[in-house]
Amino acid sequence: MKELTVFVYPGCPYCAQARKIFDKLFSDGGYSDIKLTFIDETEHPEISDKYDYNACPSIYYGDKKIYEAKPLRPESKAEKMIKQALDSVEQMEE
Repeated sequence: MKELTVFVYPGCPYCAQARKIFDKLFSDGGYSDIKLTFIDETEHPEISDKYDYNACPSIYYGDKKIYEAKPLRPESKAEKMIKQALDSVEQMEE
């Protein structure tokens, strides 16, 4: 199973938007070979400090960043970008 690390920040509207998108994309049983691990960067700075990102949410596959939020991106665009990131991970060799 492939595991993605998703860095989030409490109260962040983009992180809430991403969780909603993940729920939607995973609800139909799609992406069953991908596990999501959410890391609250305020609770685990010792983990988040090891990664190079400027905005939340940011998604990593291992140490490779595959998505970083862009402020003011409409939800439909964010969903498309997250779906593309998930699809790219599904196609990667383990």
